Amino acid sequence: MNNKTSIITENEYIIVDIETTGFSIDFCNILEIGAVKIQGGDIQDSFHTFIKQDTPIPPFIKQLTGISDEDVALGVSTDIAIKEFIDFSNKLPLVGHNVSFDYRFLNHNSEKYLGKPIENERIDTVSLAKSLINDIPNFKLGTLVDYFKITDTGQHRADNDVQMTYELIKCLSHLSENYREAYLEQIQKSTKDGKQFCNKKISIKTKLKYTHPRLLECIFEDMNCRVYNAFYSTSDCLIMNDVTYKRFCTQDTFDEIWEPWLERAKQREKMGSIEIYSEKQICEILNIQIVEKVSSKHKLYA
Repeated sequence: MNNKTSIITENEYIIVDIETTGFSIDFCNILEIGAVKIQGGDIQDSFHTFIKQDTPIPPFIKQLTGISDEDVALGVSTDIAIKEFIDFSNKLPLVGHNVSFDYRFLNHNSEKYLGKPIENERIDTVSLAKSLINDIPNFKLGTLVDYFKITDTGQHRADNDVQMTYELIKCLSHLSENYREAYLEQIQKSTKDGKQFCNKKISIKTKLKYTHPRLLECIFEDMNCRVYNAFYSTSDCLIMNDVTYKRFCTQDTFDEIWEPWLERAKQREKMGSIEIYSEKQICEILNIQIVEKVSSKHKLYA
């Protein structure tokens, strides 16, 4: 795999996974951080650390992860672990399976102990898989590992999950390459029709109904765009499904706790600093025929 055929177009990025004592960033701790640095599609460096704990690990977490109190006793303090991870990641994009979970814990602890946020771009392999596959019951890492027949090195340990995520990225990249080839004519046509988007930073949020997000990503990548599945303050354009777009156009405000990205988008729209499109509008601009999605196993992957 190389960056030209990878579903992740950046030449360098970090695959990260953490294990924690629970789900709450306010009441739970990070136990383990694992990461690898990818360059040109290959692993160039790795990072791993346990984090010391003030209290015993909950029995359920011990059983789930296999991490013992003896393991973390050999670790480092949280502030040192976070600083070392930030130095390792060096502002590169963070890639992970449900990466928002890992990021919330890492960012919370960075702000708590170091007084600064982690501002790396995030790329979620769950979203990447959803953009290409629609014939599996869920998008858990274990389900995708089984789907692609990836060797299961043992889930719920940070370094193992990182390795399986790396193998998943390679499988998704192969699937994406076949996808691009299958839809090359459409991609080339839409690239010509959508020149207004050249060199822009584009966020695609919400579940699309009429077209695969990966098709849009391929089109925009050919126009030298940066495409995100999250909404960033630097995004030039925001695309959302028609149902959400209708709500966006008819509501003046959104709940900052439950829909913060929509509230931020509304504020930026008022300032005139963002272009916002519905899925149908994008399909019309890019001359994409609106059709039902096709099952990946029949169309794209052999």
